[in-house]
Amino acid sequence: MRAFAGVAVALGASFVASTAWGHGARPSVFDIVERDGGVVGMATTFGVIHDGGDGLTWSCTAAVPATPTGYLFAGDDVIATTTDGLYVSDDSGCTWSEHPSDIAAPVVTEVRRDGADGGSTWLVTADLDAPNGVYRSDDDGRTWDAFGPTLDDTALYGLAVAEGRVVVTALNAEVGWSVLDWTADAAEPVADVPEGLLDVEVWIAGDRVWLADIRMRDSTFYGHDADTDAFVAWGDPVEGVITDVVEADGDVLVATDTSDVYRATPAGLERLEGENVPVILDVRSPEEFAEGHIPGAINVPYDQVAANLDSLESFRTAEIVVYCRTGRRAGVAENVMREAGFSRCEPLEIKSQVNLFYAVQR
Repeated sequence: MRAFAGVAVALGASFVASTAWGHGARPSVFDIVERDGGVVGMATTFGVIHDGGDGLTWSCTAAVPATPTGYLFAGDDVIATTTDGLYVSDDSGCTWSEHPSDIAAPVVTEVRRDGADGGSTWLVTADLDAPNGVYRSDDDGRTWDAFGPTLDDTALYGLAVAEGRVVVTALNAEVGWSVLDWTADAAEPVADVPEGLLDVEVWIAGDRVWLADIRMRDSTFYGHDADTDAFVAWGDPVEGVITDVVEADGDVLVATDTSDVYRATPAGLERLEGENVPVILDVRSPEEFAEGHIPGAINVPYDQVAANLDSLESFRTAEIVVYCRTGRRAGVAENVMREAGFSRCEPLEIKSQVNLFYAVQR
């Protein structure tokens, strides 16, 4: 989610809480680095978090010279996308210098990775005094190439990338909001944007383009319907603001800032509660669990799962979603449970796990 829009995916209070809350708000996750099955670095609104061997901690709190809209790890460097161009740091975000890029418009509004496309990284710009466009990097943000056309008098804000497909939201003073399929040759409308939306964000999940107003509370979630070639309301408006949309275990899940999670079904949005909720297994420590957890989650520390399989026996045929703080412990627990015959046990993919879990925590 773009930070300047005021509705970003929140990092939960259970994660380096005292430092994060000391900034006066929850930080937002932009990029994650994994190594040997665990997270070793995380870039957030307030700086860079890294694992020096004793768990994830803030490595530096120095401010980027301009308002950050995203962060990327590029080897040992950290790159910040901001409202005044790109900046680079070689000391985990403590000091910054201008990035030697030649992006025409300095106001970078959103940055995304596409893991399915060889790890390419994408960004969009929204400068009122320069043509705006999409840029692609194949080396973790060290160098950038313009991708496709540029647009005058049109600011690009939202960005979704999946398996090589690039979709952006654009705002023009005369036309209003549009959602565009962006290719190397053209920017073509996906479909007309519903009227009355203030700040449009876009996602790609479940082979469908989704959009919502991320400034308006009790907003409607829209999905692109291929048969009518239109964005249609996906059920009734949800409570709160939609903060994230992820695809996990074949389902499209929608999180809001009211701690609710919905599953997108052909009939609309299905709130996950009661019998519809998968068994949620929190394999963090009891102390972490007490600081904050997904409502309804069962807490069994990952190193105690094997000793507690009997207590989990009633869930043997159920769908089980395992989560922890970074994904490493969830992977260990999943292996133990699968070897014991819990065939529907899955850890959430790491970026989805962080985005969704921390978005729905109070």
